[in-house]
Amino acid sequence: MKHYLLVYGKDLGKRDEIKACLDALPEVVSWRFEMPNSFFIQSELNAQKLGDAIHACRNVEYPKYFLVEIPPYDPAKSWGWLVGDSWRFLGRTPKKP
Repeated sequence: MKHYLLVYGKDLGKRDEIKACLDALPEVVSWRFEMPNSFFIQSELNAQKLGDAIHACRNVEYPKYFLVEIPPYDPAKSWGWLVGDSWRFLGRTPKKP
């Protein structure tokens, strides 16, 4: 399973529109959000195919978005503060401060 971060501009749609799109795509195994204008997504697809599926689902010409695969845990490559449910969604054990 691959984990992605989708960051989107307002031209891709409102949160509820993007949620409906992600729910409708069989390529999306699961998703969750924690911060504005972003979703965590689980999928088996590569980033380009998943991005193409989201783009086609929204049917918007030239939307602004960025989709990046979240690498396996390595504190030298990614870091942040999230709620425990988001860390578990990403397949990581939350660390207590």
